Amino acid sequence: MLSRLDFGVSADGMGDSTAKITWAISLLTILPLLYVAYIPSLLYKSTNDKPSPKQRAKQDLRFGLFSVCWALSMYPFYSKMVGYFGPSLIGNGPDQVISDSDWMTIQALCTGNVRDVSNRELIAMQFFGVAGSLYVCICALLKVMWLGLQRQHEDSKLVKLLHKHRIAVGPKMSILFLVLSPLIAISQIWTILRLRQFQAGISSNTGNMNYDNEWTFGQIAAITVFVPVLVECWFRWTKAEVLTEMPKEHKKRGRREEKKRKREQEEDISAPKRQRSDGGSEVEILLDTDQSLPGAENTPLSGPGDVPFYGLLDEEEQEYFKRADTILELNQFNDAEERELFLANVYKEAHGKELKIANSQSCSRLMERLILMSTKEQLKVLFQELSGHFLHLVQHRFASHCCETLFSQAAPFVSEEMRAPASEQTNALSKDTTPTESFFLDALKELDGNLGYLMTDPFASHTLRVLLIILSGRPLVDASTTMLLQSKKKENIKLISHDASPSNNLQSTRTVPDSFQVALIRTMNRMVAGLDTTSLRALASHPVANPLLQLLLDFEFRESGKSRAKDTESLFRKLLPDDPPAPGTESASFFDSMLYDLVGSRLAEILVTNSPGKTFKVLYQSLFRNRLPSLAKNETASYVLIKALERLNREDLEKAIQELCPQFELLVDRSRTSVIRCLVERCHIRGASTEPLVTALNHVYGQRPAERLKKMLKLGVAQSDGMSAERQKHIEGQDRGKAHDSLLAQSILEVPGPLQDFIMDSILDIDDTEVQQMAKDRNATYVLQKSLICGGDTIRYRRMIMPRLARMSTDLATDPVASHVVDTFWSGSEGLPFIREKIAERLFQHESILRESMCGRAVWRNWKMDTYKTKRYDWMIEAKGRTPETKTGIELARERYHTQMKKPKHKGRQGNTTFLQTGSNATPILSTGQG
Repeated sequence: MLSRLDFGVSADGMGDSTAKITWAISLLTILPLLYVAYIPSLLYKSTNDKPSPKQRAKQDLRFGLFSVCWALSMYPFYSKMVGYFGPSLIGNGPDQVISDSDWMTIQALCTGNVRDVSNRELIAMQFFGVAGSLYVCICALLKVMWLGLQRQHEDSKLVKLLHKHRIAVGPKMSILFLVLSPLIAISQIWTILRLRQFQAGISSNTGNMNYDNEWTFGQIAAITVFVPVLVECWFRWTKAEVLTEMPKEHKKRGRREEKKRKREQEEDISAPKRQRSDGGSEVEILLDTDQSLPGAENTPLSGPGDVPFYGLLDEEEQEYFKRADTILELNQFNDAEERELFLANVYKEAHGKELKIANSQSCSRLMERLILMSTKEQLKVLFQELSGHFLHLVQHRFASHCCETLFSQAAPFVSEEMRAPASEQTNALSKDTTPTESFFLDALKELDGNLGYLMTDPFASHTLRVLLIILSGRPLVDASTTMLLQSKKKENIKLISHDASPSNNLQSTRTVPDSFQVALIRTMNRMVAGLDTTSLRALASHPVANPLLQLLLDFEFRESGKSRAKDTESLFRKLLPDDPPAPGTESASFFDSMLYDLVGSRLAEILVTNSPGKTFKVLYQSLFRNRLPSLAKNETASYVLIKALERLNREDLEKAIQELCPQFELLVDRSRTSVIRCLVERCHIRGASTEPLVTALNHVYGQRPAERLKKMLKLGVAQSDGMSAERQKHIEGQDRGKAHDSLLAQSILEVPGPLQDFIMDSILDIDDTEVQQMAKDRNATYVLQKSLICGGDTIRYRRMIMPRLARMSTDLATDPVASHVVDTFWSGSEGLPFIREKIAERLFQHESILRESMCGRAVWRNWKMDTYKTKRYDWMIEAKGRTPETKTGIELARERYHTQMKKPKHKGRQGNTTFLQTGSNATPILSTGQG
């Protein structure tokens, strides 16, 4: 067909059906080329992020050939579009070639009994043809635009952003290619077959010969051109060894890295590979730290070899454990016996598969929940199963979390065994049960030879921190240790309505045996053994090792005191070897660099808090004293400055206030109110004058009380258009700036005097609507609550604000946020019993409204309104601050007896009244005095 008509360059002499078939064939032949030219990653998997120049040249050549084929295939599409939307040659006008009646006659003679192509079939052919051509055009144009941007602006932010989205959306687009291309291809095959059938019918009806059936040069050339494509597809799909390219080593760029690689290659050739003492392979890693530090690029830490493969769970096992995980998460057992039976069955099913479960992405959560609900005996069994594998488990992404949970839940049992009576300990030994203490010591022995490497492992370092906390006896669930033990991204595995007793012991200080103290000191020494000052400073800015260094420093000062800082082998002295760290020394330069480092500043806080007084004075005079404003305005250094301000005496604190007060306005604009809050708290503790603070706050927030409170707490902010009230409250709750402003106002309320009046006068000056808005705001509500219960002489303030709050108590009680303010009314109305009774009466009048709301029911319960409803006298006694006296039955009987004895006797008949019994059941007998 194409050979007779100039290989498709010209459509002159083509029939309508032949042109449609040509269009369908051109579209059908261009579709398979999309897979090779546009998405070559579908045919083979590449592990390199960026292709090599040779691979890029091949891809460009493929796409260039595809572009040529695409350009040639556009001619039939353009021709048919002109035919569809251009002027028709059939009609009765002057420009038409043939009239409508003549065309109908010719069509009837040619078709005869042949089944004509219906209008629906024509519409379907046109739709799929146009859609397929546009689909190919869009793919080609997008590829051209992407290549142009990538070549001309390779390092631009736009290209990096597009590349990031391209990686994320790539799999979905590949699926789209795999679905659309076959769908369009099937429609074009149907078009060709249907039109060929129609052509064959016309040829038979008219007695002519169909020349399109002849095999000529065009058909043979088309098939020959596509043979290499089919061979390449078959080769890539059938040859497994070429489906995956060999991964290439990730190398750092730069002359320093190139010299280092050459030096390592020379060392490998000249000397044999160094072997570990235990026969295992040795791996060297470099700390991802600032290479500008001297010696930082030569700080290798050796670690264990490859993590072994423990196998995979089959589909039935995964399904069972997932179902068990769901049941444990809901924790909807009828009683403890049913739960223990279920746990025993799960442990029985998991026997021998503990390592597989711990390393499984989908079932490791089951292991954590199983540990949370396990008894001491079950935890010991799990310890025994995992023993010998802790070195590899703590480095695994999922198994490390199971190890952390196991250590945390087993730690309270060590203290429990120590507090057990001697008889129980003897019985335990007679049963040949291993104490929980020995399991921890055995786990430490497994990690002992690789502690230096594990410090920088992103998963094992968290487990090491948990072990150090357990050995020290400090609480595992505490505000000071939570940020050191886990990151903000950690998924907290919890149970619904879980009441296991061991978890309650995690919040208190534990008693640990002497062996734990010895193990703690030995572990700390081995972690930093062999590390000089340069290596430790490199670890100080390492995001993984820094929290561990914080713990080590904290333990060092807690165990040995600040006198330990004089020892040259101490961790503190290795970090700051100069004593004192005067200006110009390396120690001062290192500490100054940590002030502005996002990671190192946390270690600087520990150093400032625990350093000896002599060292701190030198650091403050050289690094803090002369640049307080600049440090306070910095987002990172301000937290180190806060720790320094907490150690100042009264005189230095007042000088610091004089320098920082002029910067309050800038600090408020930048939401650095933590520094102002620290100054307020330290003034209260040190007894320093607060007048400069009041003057500066009035200058920042204004002289008018009502305006300054709304400015401080950001009250009255208009709701965003199209945003619900609940969504607005949620966003306000997540606003860190408003949270810090609320904390500042609460700190000011804790300082009696002018600072306290600064907030209280503002609350009294705003109207009831703004007070109600303040009570319902997620951040400002804490300020209102604090104003009711803060110390100092606040009786005048409470007498003025409580009646206003009492009028809106019902509305506040049904709000999820403001209901806590109503709970505070009880403490805030201490010494004001009439206000308590007024609030209670108002709540009692709206009992039905309160009982319909969950928050209202909580307020009803906290205010003891059931007692007010049934035993109002007892409630009033408690409201007045007096404890109601409870009397026994015999005391009540004696009161009734004395009451009866005081009554006047009967006038007609006098006698003595005696009782056969005593107490409430006594039977009186009247005696007349006759014998």
